[in-house]
Amino acid sequence: MMTTMTMSKRNTIIITLAISLAALALRLILFEYASPDYNTFLLPWMNEFREGGFLALKTTSSNYNLPYLYLLALFSYIPIRDLYLIKILSIILDYIIAFTMMGLIRSAGDKKKYLSLIIFALTLFWPAIWLNSAYWAQCDSIYAALCLLAYAAAVRDKPICSVLLAGLAFAFKLQTVFFLPVFVILWLDRRCRLWHAIFFPIPYVILSIPVLIMGWSPMRVIGVYTDQMGIYSDWLTLNAPNLFAILGVFEIPKYPWFWIGIIAAVVFVLLMFTIAIIKRNVMEEKNLSAFTLAICLGVVWLLPSMHDRYYYLADVFVILFVALNPKRWYIAPFVMFGSLTGYHAYLVLGRLSNDLWLAALILLAALIGTVASCIKDTAPRQSITLPNDNAEFNHPPYRPL
Repeated sequence: MMTTMTMSKRNTIIITLAISLAALALRLILFEYASPDYNTFLLPWMNEFREGGFLALKTTSSNYNLPYLYLLALFSYIPIRDLYLIKILSIILDYIIAFTMMGLIRSAGDKKKYLSLIIFALTLFWPAIWLNSAYWAQCDSIYAALCLLAYAAAVRDKPICSVLLAGLAFAFKLQTVFFLPVFVILWLDRRCRLWHAIFFPIPYVILSIPVLIMGWSPMRVIGVYTDQMGIYSDWLTLNAPNLFAILGVFEIPKYPWFWIGIIAAVVFVLLMFTIAIIKRNVMEEKNLSAFTLAICLGVVWLLPSMHDRYYYLADVFVILFVALNPKRWYIAPFVMFGSLTGYHAYLVLGRLSNDLWLAALILLAALIGTVASCIKDTAPRQSITLPNDNAEFNHPPYRPL
């Protein structure tokens, strides 16, 4: 028995290593490509840090938030090409996403062992993931990995850790807001409490201290995200296949449609909360994955001024969703196609495309299928009561990652 278990564990390690090396080889092939985003933004920012080191934080022209700028400043002291350093960082987070995903699947039971290897491979070879890090030199894998880790901590009844990780994700990227409504679902499911929210701003505050000491004003620290929201607000969509890619065919005006999209997104999130209240107190992980995917997908599909990369969280969570809800496997290729269409518009066409309506409709189908899973695959409960914040958690024990 011991020999069989040892061999099985050794085989798992060998297969995991083989998958990891194959995924790395794919990424290394793309290392020399420098995207327009890198040449226009990242390279000039790195030149600033190469000249001034950490002191360049005082006058940097970057509109990225502080944790990522700290890393860029650190890279300026390393005698390796900037393009490689930026891609290596994002690729490391690719692997953190994949290993976290493997841990989530394994926690479902020993029978999922081989499924976890399949999901590990699927994650590393998911086009939107390796294109984002190894080809585009973007950093979406950082905040997405932290969101996934926050999700994993929550389902293992580690709510404070979960909230801190979400706060750290928000400190890296504003797009974490697409994930934050999931915490209301977790609260309704009694996996966190309202007072845990006090931990959310801690990472942001701590990471702001160095630049505040260097002379940044509090308004400048806060203004990083407010400025980002204003830069691209003139467009209803920036290659995101969503509602406005469909409406754009009819050449609609910015107003009132800009506000209609925001209102629609808020109504959609409230609808998901309502479904969660009606269905049950304690959800299985497959149900939580469905609500998480629906929120990450639906918010981006409805909001205006969305970019081509903003379905990244949906790309991550759809892998977890189909692993736990295999009967709805078809949603994965729908999300993949829709997301890649936005990538194609930027990376291949190099322009804002007006031909994303079909991808938007396919993503709508994926959204409808996911919401249907939230409704049909979540067992109803006997009575409707909001969670008592003073009640004890009542979840079964989970295996650690």
